[in-house]
Amino acid sequence: MSRIFDLQDILFASEKQHKAKLIAEGNLAHYTGADTALSILQDQELWLTNVAGMNDLSECRYAHGLLRDLLSEDHDLGRRLARVMPLLATGLRMALDDDVGPLSLERIRRDSHIVCFGEESHAEQERGRLSMWRGYGRKTLVRLTFASAALDAGGPSPGQPIVRVLYGETQACDELERIVEGFEAHHIDERSVSTVEIGHAVIRFIVIAILAIKHPSFEEEREWRLIHHPLLDPDREVVTTKALPIRERVELVKVLRLSADERFLHAGLKDILHSVTIGPSSETELTKDAFEAVLAHPAIGLPGRVSVADIPYRGG
Repeated sequence: MSRIFDLQDILFASEKQHKAKLIAEGNLAHYTGADTALSILQDQELWLTNVAGMNDLSECRYAHGLLRDLLSEDHDLGRRLARVMPLLATGLRMALDDDVGPLSLERIRRDSHIVCFGEESHAEQERGRLSMWRGYGRKTLVRLTFASAALDAGGPSPGQPIVRVLYGETQACDELERIVEGFEAHHIDERSVSTVEIGHAVIRFIVIAILAIKHPSFEEEREWRLIHHPLLDPDREVVTTKALPIRERVELVKVLRLSADERFLHAGLKDILHSVTIGPSSETELTKDAFEAVLAHPAIGLPGRVSVADIPYRGG
């Protein structure tokens, strides 16, 4: 094995398994305010916001500290990785010790943008999750459910990986154990791998791992993240930047177009939008009528996809 995707096949092997399972058993749900949901549908775009503005005050910092511990020479996982892939192990440790470079904690926080989805089974389709309806605390909430086919390599995010979030030390340890076992089983001769390829693997792993490991307190969210970071070589024709009002402030967001494009979304939003659910509120029917009109418009052409959450909770 001497090509970068071979290294990444091992580093991200479990992602393929989790994606296949979700595609078979569930969908991705994006909970947001009615106004934002309306913009997503009418403009056919997703907004990726800066991770520094997330509700999790330990965002990235928790993952960074945990990775430093697990990949250090003082931990069995770190020692085992160093035995089979010494250059890779050294590169990962150097990146985690960097305080000022592009892979430093603060630079990753500053340069990374994400949009979050919750993993939901088909059985949760009618009601959604009460914790999510409660958690956003807005007058009118809407759930946009995306078909899990959006996880495919040819999905809506060329260059922007969609990854499953790991929660806490146990899940992170289990994932690193699988990675180390993968390298131990494949007996890769690092001399056949260029330093450039090692460097690319380090960059991709560090950025994704720091953004995809969270404190265990958030485990109930069952989150997946679509990630944009300049070092992950995104398709710059697909992602643009603009200033938008976000949670009573204005910030620069990354905008991912979902319009029809023969390269990855042949029919645009039709390829991935499964349904729209209006959350508990005093104005559900009015909101439902409005969203039904939006989806039925020829620009989208998805009539009959709007419902009201079957949950007796007084929202708003």
